[in-house]
Amino acid sequence: MIWSLLTRFGPALIPAVIGAVPAFAAGWFAHGVEFNTIDRPAIIRETMATANDACTIRTMVAAQNAEQAERLRQRQVNADVVRAYEEALRASEAENVAIDQQRTQEIADYEKELAAADRTCPLNDRDIEWLMLDNQRTSPATSR
Repeated sequence: MIWSLLTRFGPALIPAVIGAVPAFAAGWFAHGVEFNTIDRPAIIRETMATANDACTIRTMVAAQNAEQAERLRQRQVNADVVRAYEEALRASEAENVAIDQQRTQEIADYEKELAAADRTCPLNDRDIEWLMLDNQRTSPATSR
């Protein structure tokens, strides 16, 4: 059956086959030229642009993560500093309260001593002498 078709249409198919082979090769070559000169560079450009965009996005995300981490670190450092200052303030206030209590106790003891000595003026002769001596040292009349 095939042989009968070849013998009947064979002489007409031979030039078609002989013409189709160079046409196919030329088409294949032209497709390769088109791909190498037009399609391939466009594909490479698009791929590079996409890769650059992806790289840019990854870089921006990494930068944002680094900024957030730095902000968190700074907040923690600030909280530690505030905590340290609050502790120092509490210690200073406690020390001031203790000093105030000590001074109040000294004043009360001194007032008891004055009451026991039946004195009304809180200054004794030694205090007055010290004040006079201090006044003479700082007086502008004595420095001339």
